[in-house]
Amino acid sequence: MDEVYIVTNGECSDYRIRGVFTSREAAEAYARLINGKVEPWEVDVPKEEWTQVAVGMNRQGQVGHSVVEHSLRPEPGFRWYGRADYFVWVVVTDNEERAVKVVNEKRAQIIAAGVWGDNEATRKLFGHKPPEEG
Repeated sequence: MDEVYIVTNGECSDYRIRGVFTSREAAEAYARLINGKVEPWEVDVPKEEWTQVAVGMNRQGQVGHSVVEHSLRPEPGFRWYGRADYFVWVVVTDNEERAVKVVNEKRAQIIAAGVWGDNEATRKLFGHKPPEEG
């Protein structure tokens, strides 16, 4: 199967794809210039299953829970507010630490926007639709 080489850098919300290359050598050279990382990806092969982490966090930034889920159809983003002053956000990743950092950044944005606790206003802030009932 054919592969391309993705060059990435950054962490959490600063994580970005910086380039896509057909040769590993070119990708590694570019990665060295930007202090990036090379990730090989197969082309024309759809991913069959995605890993996502659902994080429950309170207003103070304490994690109540984080659950690794496997999904055929990932649905990242805001879910809802719980009764105990916490919210749930889903991040497509297999790294729980990264997911917690992303959710903490979202928590800060929600508080700054003054919409903590309001499901509809929070969805509107991030352009999310309500999660599908399943």
